Amino acid sequence: MYLNHYSMKSTIVMLVMFCLSSHAIAQIGIGTSTPHPSAILDVSSTNKGLLLPRMTTLERDLIISPANGLLIYNTTANELQIYKQRLPVQSGLRSGWAELDFPATEVIQSFTSTSTGNLISVDILLNEVLAGGTLTLTVYNSNNGTGTSLCSASLPITLTSSNSRQRFTFSSPPALTSNMVYSFKLTSTGATNLKLVVETRGEYNGGSMYFSGLPDPNYDLAFIFTVLGAPGSWVDLYPGTGGGLEH
Repeated sequence: MYLNHYSMKSTIVMLVMFCLSSHAIAQIGIGTSTPHPSAILDVSSTNKGLLLPRMTTLERDLIISPANGLLIYNTTANELQIYKQRLPVQSGLRSGWAELDFPATEVIQSFTSTSTGNLISVDILLNEVLAGGTLTLTVYNSNNGTGTSLCSASLPITLTSSNSRQRFTFSSPPALTSNMVYSFKLTSTGATNLKLVVETRGEYNGGSMYFSGLPDPNYDLAFIFTVLGAPGSWVDLYPGTGGGLEH
């Protein structure tokens, strides 16, 4: 088809206007001039279908960092598949009802991982902390704060109120194994009036606090640890079943 100078200019203007209007409306209708208000893309046809990207299992597995909800058609399995990411799992002792002066310069808490994955953070609760100094949390592959250090993170101490949550996030999250016991050591440098929120009723069964190298079954820190599970998986979509098989 031949386009002269003027018709080409008109075509370009129409395309620009379409892109701008689509961006403003944030909806696209294919086969319909009235896309549904809840849909960003509404495809309508009575004699054609929607064809998703088709690939083999090997080709699918070469996709780098697939997005949660990504759809493909697997020609090896002859299945429509969706990628589902794992969700972070939080465990620990979410609250305490007693206050404890920070013993000397460090305290140790053992804990049991409830899932397999990477430890991305540990939260603790503090009371009445005055500004100044640093808190460092180090995770170990033992139950008593010794052995191999798995990761460490530090926070500057700022003025906090009652039950202030402090989150230690790890730049290189270590791998934890479900039902294995680990520990973290909390050390203080230059802190003033540092008080910990603890539980003294023995409600946490996954570990205990350590004083002078010995466990004390009467105390547990109020803490939460977050583990990000193994990488996600591709799931077959079976109409009417509400689920599928993971691959």
